[in-house]
Amino acid sequence: MLTAALTTSVLVALALLTLALAFGARRAQRDVAARTLAMDEGEQRADRVRQAFRRTRTRLSDVQTASERGLWALTRFDERVDTATEQLQRNRLELADQHTRLLAARDAVNQMRRFLRTLVKMNALRRTVIG
Repeated sequence: MLTAALTTSVLVALALLTLALAFGARRAQRDVAARTLAMDEGEQRADRVRQAFRRTRTRLSDVQTASERGLWALTRFDERVDTATEQLQRNRLELADQHTRLLAARDAVNQMRRFLRTLVKMNALRRTVIG
């Protein structure tokens, strides 16, 4: 009888030990599953961050290209403005020269008018005197 009780006790102890090991293994499995899930989420997050960086790099490249084009356009615009400014200065000089000639011509016309008036007066005096 002693052997049957001992055997039963050993079997019960083994059953309890097996049950405890099963619970421990289940808990360890949950921990490993949680860590694996966390690692997967971390990898997914890292992938999302990498993709965001790629998109940002692409956008920055597009902005840089647009900026370079804008600077080129501004440089061309500056060149055109400089050319137009030089042309306007030449035109201003030509207009000033023409204005001077017009003033001189107006003075000549006024002088001719005075001369003609003088001639008309002299002619009127001659008719008056000569009759």
